[in-house]
Amino acid sequence: MKMTPIRLSINKKLLLLSLGLVLPFCVLIVFLLLSMTRYSRTYDQIVSNLTVANNYNLNFKEEMDESLYKLVVGYIDYEHISEDGTLKDPYALIGELRDEFTDLRDITTEAESRVWLESLLRNIDTLEKRVDDIMENIRIGGRYDENIRELDNNIYILTELIQDNIQHYIYYQTRSMEQTTADLNHQITSFIVVCGSLLLALACMAVAAAFVITSGILRPVGELYEATKRVAAGDLDARARAAQQEADELRASRNKLSKEIGKLMGQGKRDEAEAIKAQVSANADRLAELEATEKDLQEKITKIMMTIPNIIDPSVPIGKDDSCNVEIEKFGEPVVPDFEIPYHTDIMARFNGIDLDAAGKVAGNGFYYLMGDIARLHSAVLAYARDFMIDRGFTYCIPPFMIRSN
Repeated sequence: MKMTPIRLSINKKLLLLSLGLVLPFCVLIVFLLLSMTRYSRTYDQIVSNLTVANNYNLNFKEEMDESLYKLVVGYIDYEHISEDGTLKDPYALIGELRDEFTDLRDITTEAESRVWLESLLRNIDTLEKRVDDIMENIRIGGRYDENIRELDNNIYILTELIQDNIQHYIYYQTRSMEQTTADLNHQITSFIVVCGSLLLALACMAVAAAFVITSGILRPVGELYEATKRVAAGDLDARARAAQQEADELRASRNKLSKEIGKLMGQGKRDEAEAIKAQVSANADRLAELEATEKDLQEKITKIMMTIPNIIDPSVPIGKDDSCNVEIEKFGEPVVPDFEIPYHTDIMARFNGIDLDAAGKVAGNGFYYLMGDIARLHSAVLAYARDFMIDRGFTYCIPPFMIRSN
């Protein structure tokens, strides 16, 4: 039986041709929209995780250290700590931290982030045991020096480790965000290429779609830029740093006086120790006011900046101080003399060539002014190094101090 060919009108042929051209494009559109939806959910989840982690990174160590310290020195009793607006119940802090990061562990899929979350949860368990030891010593009484050692040797180190775990978690979540964005950008590029190859007449639609997608990606960056300008206009950062500097000075004074209390208590000079305790208490109100101001300003800055941390280059090692620096290369073997090597600041102090106190007021702990002959020696070494390199063919250059933002 001979089959009769199907005859279609020109309109129907044009319609079928249009459908044949548009349907693949529509499929790509749907695929891209699904990818955007998946990206948006992943991005929102990562931002939510970073928000939780960054809040504890900013506040947990300071609140835990201060609350336990004031319990140890007798500034407040545990039964009344919840009534003090500036202090937090250590067990409540630990419970909140454990609950939040247990939830994060359950929803985090990135392997490195989960490793640091597991480490953090183990450190939380250890911290809770050390808090139990301090609370037991407080209940027994007469163990002030033991509790101070417990703070220095265990509590402060554990809170530092927990903060370090949180910072590592933030770092790897940020890298995950970068990878997610890179995957989406790759899909967008493929989409534009395929659309252009399907039909030249649909190029305008492809450009429009690419523009809409690109705008969606760049919108958070634009919002972050506008938020940064609002921060600068309000000068919130300068006010926060001023409050922090004054608070740091009061904390340094408190720590110094606390050590003096321990010495006096050990020498049996209870009356003098009580007098110093009264001085510490006198500074507490001002410190509490500064901490409240600092916290309020930081919350405003954090809210405006969307709590997204700076993206760290993958090659930069993460560490709490210079002890975590990575040794890249080593020349020769160190010579160990048969006498005790003095610390470099001690050597400079013998020549009246260093001023730590004045530098601490200007720049904080760990900095110093070089004075007199020591400062001249410093400049001489720099000049020698400069001339050494010039003699070997290098060109000496002094760059501009200001650069463009781009």
